[in-house]
Amino acid sequence: MILLAAVDNPCSQITLGILCDVLIVMPGVPRTHGPVVGFLVPAPIVADAARSTHRAWRASNPDTKGDSRTWNVWFADNGPDKASGFGKKWAQYRLERTVTTKSAPADSSTSAGGRKLGDIINTAKQQIADAAGVPLEAVRITVDLS
Repeated sequence: MILLAAVDNPCSQITLGILCDVLIVMPGVPRTHGPVVGFLVPAPIVADAARSTHRAWRASNPDTKGDSRTWNVWFADNGPDKASGFGKKWAQYRLERTVTTKSAPADSSTSAGGRKLGDIINTAKQQIADAAGVPLEAVRITVDLS
């Protein structure tokens, strides 16, 4: 889960745009079709986790040029030490029911709905640039189709 803070200060307030809970939905196995898992986590717990993981990351003196507003919480265990394992830490918030997604078409140049991969990437780049408040040229997306 990635949160974009207003300022690079792990003590600042995080506005999630909601009052109660955050619905987090992801593939059961990263980057695959199949079972989907969901969590319904109270917003204050999400904000506290994002703040504390960002604070721990900043304590490692990363080279950020002083403006890192992207805060990460990893659900898998293979993320950064202080920010990973939230799938287990938040097990009590995991939704009991699951759904399953279908596999994508065999042609990797298109996705469901027949859109070209390049069009999807360009749209995503524009949305990321808009959300982050950066020029489109600052956004780079890499796709490994091997």
